[in-house]
This record gives sequence, C-alpha cells and structure tokens, in this order.
Amino acid sequence: MSNLLAKIAERTRWMIFYGPALSVLPARWRAGKFGNRYAYWSAATMISGGFECLLAINFFCAWGFIPQASNSLLWIGMYFLADGAWRTSIAVFKGESAGTVLLELLDEARVVGSHSAWTWRYPEISDAITVDDRRAEWQLKIESSRPKKEWEASRMILYGERYYRIESVVQIEDARPFIYLLRSLPAGFPSLRVLKYRPNETGYESAAK
Repeated sequence: MSNLLAKIAERTRWMIFYGPALSVLPARWRAGKFGNRYAYWSAATMISGGFECLLAINFFCAWGFIPQASNSLLWIGMYFLADGAWRTSIAVFKGESAGTVLLELLDEARVVGSHSAWTWRYPEISDAITVDDRRAEWQLKIESSRPKKEWEASRMILYGERYYRIESVVQIEDARPFIYLLRSLPAGFPSLRVLKYRPNETGYESAAK
C-alpha cells in the first residue's frame, strides 16, 4: 500500500510541478532521462502555458496599478502572454511540447552553429565507390561526405544496371564519414521503391582486383 501511495505521490509531483517546469526546455534538452521518465509532455505544456498567461496578467496588473512602475513589467507580461498562448496552442492542436521561445531560439542557434562547424570540418567532396563482387558481406561500398536522404538499411538502390540493397550504414571520423555497404541483388528482383544512385561527375570508382 505504501508503495502505491509513493507512486501516486511521485506521479502527482511530475504532473503538477516537475513536468510543467521542465516543459519550458526544448524537446532536445529533455531527451534521455527526463524524456523517458515523463511521457505526458503535451499536457505539461498546457499547464505551463496556462501558468505563463496567469503570470502575464499579474505583470499587467502590477504595471497598471503600481505608481511609477517600470515599462519593463509590460514587456515581460507581453512575453509571457505570447509565449504561453503559443506553447498552449501547439500542445492543443498539434499534440507537441514546445519549450519557451527564448530557449527554443538558443537551441536552434546551437544546432545551426554545430552544423556549420561540422560542415567546415568535413567539406563536401565526391563519393568514393568500391565494387567488389568477391566479398560475401557486401559488393558495393559508397563512402560519402554527406548523409544521403532516405538511404536506410534494407532500401533498394539502382546503380548503373544493377540493383543493390543497403545492408548497413556506418559513420566514422573521416573525410567521408558516411559509409554505405550494399549487397548485390539477383537479376529480376522486384524493384519497388528503388532509389537511383547517380554519382556526381567528380566521383570515382575503384574495383577490387
């Protein structure tokens, strides 16, 4: 009985306090420990957004009724009102949990900065293509400096006149960090949802001898 009450108390704390407080963080920041522990982020965002709107009303009242109140109270109230309404709308209509605007902008800036740094570290170069029909694990290896859209394990690839299936995708620390290993398919294999691979003009191919 005590264990049941403890679980109910913990669930209540997460629903009323921890969940709404953590929902102001961007979803990427909540991934992992918090994301796995608490699943009702949209409901927590509604509570948090509603609290922001109530907080905005208090700032408006303070600005309007306190003599010589700073205009900063008005701007803070406007931010909480807009932010709370925006987050609540997303939670209600899309079922998603958005963090507060300032932290979302900071997160996007961090992602853009990381992507720019990664792009600078790994400049775009042509693919390296290796064909080796004697191998048992793979017969086509494509090393790329950029990830290829929709290239996932088990997808069919048409390269030249042959069909291949992606067996695995590996990422390493190299000038071409994305490595795709493909297995050759027999002639007449069904070719539904095939991705056509056309290397750029500067790409080069090596065949194992």
